[in-house]
Amino acid sequence: MTASADAASPGEACSNSQLVAIADASRSLDEGLRGDALASACDQPIAALLSQLETTAECRPDALWVASRCAAAGGHVSAVINRLGQIAAEHPDAARAADALHQLGVEYQSVARFSDAAAAFERFVQEYPKDPRGADALARAFALRGELGERAAASAAADRFQSLYGRARPHQAARIDWARGALLDAGDHAARYEHARAWLKRYGRKASPDLRAQAEVAVGEHLLRRACDGRDPAAGCFARTRAGGPSVAPARAGLERAQARVDELTWRQEKRAEIMKQLAKKSPGSRPSEQRVQHELRLATIRAKRAAFTMPKRCGGSSSVSVVVHPRKRALVEKAQQHFDRVLAMHRRGGRALLAQLASDAEGPAREAALLDAVARASLYTADLELTAYLELRAPAGLDFHVENWRHGAGSSKWERIYEEQLAERARSMRAFKRFYSEKERRGEALRERYAEVVKLAVPRWSAVASARAGLVFESFADELRRTPLPGSFKVEEQYDAFCDAADGQAAPLERVAADAYGQCAVLATRVGAELELQRACARAASQLAGHAGGEPRELYSRRSLEVGEVAPQRVGVVIE
Repeated sequence: MTASADAASPGEACSNSQLVAIADASRSLDEGLRGDALASACDQPIAALLSQLETTAECRPDALWVASRCAAAGGHVSAVINRLGQIAAEHPDAARAADALHQLGVEYQSVARFSDAAAAFERFVQEYPKDPRGADALARAFALRGELGERAAASAAADRFQSLYGRARPHQAARIDWARGALLDAGDHAARYEHARAWLKRYGRKASPDLRAQAEVAVGEHLLRRACDGRDPAAGCFARTRAGGPSVAPARAGLERAQARVDELTWRQEKRAEIMKQLAKKSPGSRPSEQRVQHELRLATIRAKRAAFTMPKRCGGSSSVSVVVHPRKRALVEKAQQHFDRVLAMHRRGGRALLAQLASDAEGPAREAALLDAVARASLYTADLELTAYLELRAPAGLDFHVENWRHGAGSSKWERIYEEQLAERARSMRAFKRFYSEKERRGEALRERYAEVVKLAVPRWSAVASARAGLVFESFADELRRTPLPGSFKVEEQYDAFCDAADGQAAPLERVAADAYGQCAVLATRVGAELELQRACARAASQLAGHAGGEPRELYSRRSLEVGEVAPQRVGVVIE
């Protein structure tokens, strides 16, 4: 039979030889031929056959399908798209039409023609809504529209998914509905809160644990933001500054001026003459001894220096750290904590089982990272509630440890009574300070452990933030010691120096630990990559404290907890079921 005789007339069935040619080309694909052998057995015969077939020939869709497979085997993606497009456009009622349209979307996506891919998947669902691949196609269309920033089209795809496949695919519907939140403006916190709250109300415990955890934390974060007048919960409801502390420099400058004054010969001569007149009035007719005059001159010098030195109210310098705790709305904080508690309880109950469940999923790593990210945030915010109370715990005022031992046994009942009162005041002050110190130390250790647990979750961003919080715990304690209110009985510089040197001695070890924590924060923030501001802040704090406290650095957390299993948070996509 000649080629012209074999050619099918419009509307006619294909000849046996044409059907055999299609079958032979398909068989060559199953044999795994490549290169010239593939072109000889598949590409060339199918191309020749298609040139003979009319558009209405019954076997033309099958020939185009095999031609697309031949092109795919040869790596000719543009030819694949062309052949599949011909089937979809010219033969929408053919048996291969659904396969061709779905595969067309896949091919478009493989070459980053995302808009065309989304349109192909949407058309597939519109024309073949009952096809088993419909849910997968619409999920792909939603994800692609979202990536392209086409919010209206993505939202329409999500609505259509809920309408067509919501009941049959509840878990996938929940995932798509949650992903709709990413379409909202990042700064529209109210809209994101309403979306998360509505999602929890609709799906709640029926959804997968990673989505539930994210939704609970999202709602809790918004409540914390409202509780702290719009401040970012990740930054905490407090602020760290290093300016405005008390300074003893002006007082020392006045003292130096007084010292220079009393060292002047003119001043000493004038003061000596004044003392001689005063003593003469007390003892008329007798000349005061030189020893008595020198004694009174020494007392006058001390009084002049004391008058020139204005005692600061606290220890510390102008470079001291200052932590400002912002007021929060307690009712909103308590509501937020309920959401965080649910996430932490779910993680405690499930633990490894939850992670194993996620690992069996096609998007297991991303979903596992999302769950751990939510757990880390819930753990951090829970610890922050305790940190706020810790920062508000201040050293007691009115302490007085000064005792004038020279009064004891001097033979004066008045001086002995003053001495006994000073002993009692020192004992009271010691008890008050020990209570403060013990409570601060207990809470600080508990917080260190809480933030260490966040670090062990190995989510880089939140591990970095938790390390910064741990640094703040120890730094604020050191600052509280350095800025302890001075006793009201202090009058001279020597008392100030002795008291504040002792406070410095207690604060220095805490500052070394804080410097290590800030240094760890800087390392972790660098690994995250996008946390440049946090990295700089932590590095700056570590440098300031290392220079201030001195000494050898010490480990705060084990290196292993930071390096093993570290997974950066990723955007959670749409699960294809």
